[in-house]
Amino acid sequence: MRVVFMGTPEFAVPPLRALLDHHDVALVVSQPDRPAGRGMSLRRSPAAELAESEGVDLELPGSLRGPEMLQRVKAAHPDLLVVAAYGRILPAPMLEAAPLGAINVHASLLPRWRGASPIAGAILAGDETTGVSIMRMEEGLDTGPVLLQRPAQIEPTATTGELTQLLALLGAGALLEGLESIAAGTAVFTPQDQLGATPTVSPLVQKSDGDLEWSLPATRIERAIRAYDPWPGVRLRLDGERVRVRKARVMPPWTATGSGGAPGEVLEVGPAGLTVQTGDGPLLLEVVQAPGKRAMPAAEYARGRRGLVGRDG
Repeated sequence: MRVVFMGTPEFAVPPLRALLDHHDVALVVSQPDRPAGRGMSLRRSPAAELAESEGVDLELPGSLRGPEMLQRVKAAHPDLLVVAAYGRILPAPMLEAAPLGAINVHASLLPRWRGASPIAGAILAGDETTGVSIMRMEEGLDTGPVLLQRPAQIEPTATTGELTQLLALLGAGALLEGLESIAAGTAVFTPQDQLGATPTVSPLVQKSDGDLEWSLPATRIERAIRAYDPWPGVRLRLDGERVRVRKARVMPPWTATGSGGAPGEVLEVGPAGLTVQTGDGPLLLEVVQAPGKRAMPAAEYARGRRGLVGRDG
């Protein structure tokens, strides 16, 4: 099939790679270059980099709402639009730019976790299962009928970065399977069961989401550490500074000396790390990163700071 692909981050790369290997990609549309890295130099998105390396026509529009991009997509004469984490809502005329419409590779088992950050949403909620959905796009936010779904387990220690890689590969395979059924005329799109939808959509993650307080429950903090890895990371006050916590583990309340202290109080320092009181129990910090420093075992961080036990953040 001849397709126009729209996608931006790492999640979009395996689906685009699959299309390049098995279909005719006439055009790739991705978000504009963004400042990145310590030097904040402009950087192409992962999907745009792949398109350039393969010599595929590439567009990086600041907006999809003007007539120029609509005409550009139509001029590519696609049979179908394929979207995977493009990063913006497509206007209605764009959804109708191809004869077969537009389909989306979404990183959840719809209708659960519609929205911009379904992987982080699933981890924050403590879901044990997630997956990918191949769906027909309509004007509602991830509300269109579903062609097929593929489930995946969420491991207890899984981060958003790790789960993104897994679901991107799963989504690439599901996408090819879905396109095969569309091309054969056997595709069946099933309306979503609204009763299974989460009460809210998963919003776009903001940098400020990672600034947490020790008064939160230990489980909530631990899930956030995994949900916001690799970005924006979770930062908590420790020894008078905001420290990024890279890895942590919820502990039973009886495992730490003096457990039951005030939120933010360091209860214990040991070979495994630092145990800190949260809003409902102790949390073992295993890997931390002080401002301007490298990530290190929390026990190593503690060796350079005497008298942490009994001190709060």
